[in-house]
Amino acid sequence: MKKLTALLIVVMLAIPFSAFALSQEEIEKEIGNLKEQVNDLSKDNEKLNNRLKSSRSPITIRGDYQFRIDVLEGTVHDYYQFNPYDPMNPIQTDGYDVENSDLW
Repeated sequence: MKKLTALLIVVMLAIPFSAFALSQEEIEKEIGNLKEQVNDLSKDNEKLNNRLKSSRSPITIRGDYQFRIDVLEGTVHDYYQFNPYDPMNPIQTDGYDVENSDLW
């Protein structure tokens, strides 16, 4: 609430008091100027819309493009594999190199 009050005071001090005392003729003149500006902006908007419609391409591309590449390189060293039939005697397995360098 304090911010709103402070903002209101700043606005009141920034606007001269004579701005509030416009005559009827000045108000009508301002309204006329504003109407002309609105008409000019409407015409400009129509021109821009027409240019946009005429410059559109007949080809439409939609959707998204996703690309992914994974690289897996390495060496698996010799290891002992669990033997479910003889848990006290694991199976020695030789290591190998990973052959897949690119996975799409």
